[in-house]
Amino acid sequence: MGHGWCMSLLRRTAPASPVVPGTDARPNRPWIVAVVTVGTFLVAACSADDGGAEGQSPAPPETSVSTTLDASLSAEPSPVPPFPTGGPVPPGRMVFTRAGSSYADDTPFVSRLDGSHERQLAGTDTCCIRLSPDGRAILGSTVTKDGRITTGIYPLAGTDPRVLPLPPGTLNLGPGAWTSDGEQIVVQGWDDTHPAAAGMYVVDSSDGSHRTRLTREPRHTNDVPGDVSPDGTLLAFVREDAPGDESTSVGALEVLDLAAPGKIHTLLPSSSQVGLTVRFSPDGSLILFQDGRTSQRGALWTIRPDGSHLTKLFDDPDLFASHPTWSPDGRQILFALNPVADYYDHPPNAFYVMDADGTGVRQVFDDGQFKREAEWFLP
Repeated sequence: MGHGWCMSLLRRTAPASPVVPGTDARPNRPWIVAVVTVGTFLVAACSADDGGAEGQSPAPPETSVSTTLDASLSAEPSPVPPFPTGGPVPPGRMVFTRAGSSYADDTPFVSRLDGSHERQLAGTDTCCIRLSPDGRAILGSTVTKDGRITTGIYPLAGTDPRVLPLPPGTLNLGPGAWTSDGEQIVVQGWDDTHPAAAGMYVVDSSDGSHRTRLTREPRHTNDVPGDVSPDGTLLAFVREDAPGDESTSVGALEVLDLAAPGKIHTLLPSSSQVGLTVRFSPDGSLILFQDGRTSQRGALWTIRPDGSHLTKLFDDPDLFASHPTWSPDGRQILFALNPVADYYDHPPNAFYVMDADGTGVRQVFDDGQFKREAEWFLP
């Protein structure tokens, strides 16, 4: 959900009864909006609602679309991941979120990849975070004074957040994906009063101005922003299946030409059950994505922006990978590995890295708590 993955859960009418942050109670709809005060603003957060024993495995073969339907759900998750731990700490830092227990819904932190030098972003309780291209801030969801969802910018330095104002009316514009220059943000729009307004928009990251519509959602779908290509020409997103306006966390993988917003290319159909985390490689040659939360697999994949060379990078019969992101140089991938498919349950998990070809999987951070939405960057 997003980054991206989270906003599809925030999209529809909020529950009638409030939810206490830190609990995992779920209403009939698979999402909850928790609200906390940050300065003079209210911040929305998503909650309980997107190898081998030697550490080296053969490079994964290129895979056809039909093989994406292979089931890997296990009734008895493996308590000990069969991957090595330790080794040199990969360079750089990461921003990530914890959820559940005392961390409420999504609480952002900054640390090295092994969890050392950890620092909580003070006064920030949000979801759907994405790191800015310059590595100085994250975007995330917030709630305005009139109860609508918008996008907030949270500096990693811990200074006050900046909330993007919404236009008059009832339109919501939640996060979100940065453009490659950081000057704009692709946001997810919806309006329960005017459903025809649903779709993706692009706005200035400075003040939310110059709003331009990118898509119009077909019925029973949610357009969830994934990532903008490094050259700024393409937007990868998931057109989530939403029968009866219910979030499913799976959908079709699409690419939009930002120079011609009406031009959309479907890379994988919704039957492939693509998850809501979608990332371009730093050189723009590949799109990294995960299986959907409600699918029966937990694999990681890459595909070229033209829809060719679909490749399965990682698939474990007992564990479920989620929230993958590239290293700054594109040579490695950081991801969470979960004991159950539904990471909305907030099970204790760990972060892993692997080479970009799917080999060399190893654990880098396990603190016995639930973590997600990591973004890897150089200071």
